[in-house]
Amino acid sequence: MPDVYCPICFELVEDKRVFCETCGQFIHENAPADSREWDSRPPDLTPVAPAATEAPVVINLPDEHMPDASPDEAPSDESDSAPAP
Repeated sequence: MPDVYCPICFELVEDKRVFCETCGQFIHENAPADSREWDSRPPDLTPVAPAATEAPVVINLPDEHMPDASPDEAPSDESDSAPAP
């Protein structure tokens, strides 16, 4: 096996060492191969249905409190509180 040098401190790493003894850098060339299967999930996964969404909340405001109502159309408080002659 050829000599393996640390990519950070460039020290010679002993055979089979996964980490550099000088700086602690991970040495990929000496790492063991992963023996696990690529996808370990069972192949017969059933699809999950999306969660049900709730209906949006609707608030009905009187016309005088609507933002696009002009001030001339809104009833004034003075006319409601004045006594009738």
